[in-house]
Amino acid sequence: MPCISVIIPVYNTGDLLHLTLASVTQQTLTDIEILCIDDGSEDNSLTVLHSWEQRDPRVRVPHFEQNKGVSAAR
Repeated sequence: MPCISVIIPVYNTGDLLHLTLASVTQQTLTDIEILCIDDGSEDNSLTVLHSWEQRDPRVRVPHFEQNKGVSAAR
């Protein structure tokens, strides 16, 4: 089990996700899991997240079909 869980709620932020995930994955602490919860995004966010999920085993992408809000995503 990872030492730290990084939780990133995502809603229509596909343009910023590469920068965000590059920053998180390059941290010196590597014993982490990165949970990017897609909250029913209508842009390319889910595609970007799945791309990162395939690249880095620490990235996991739970997904809501409909937007539930940031509280539910956390």
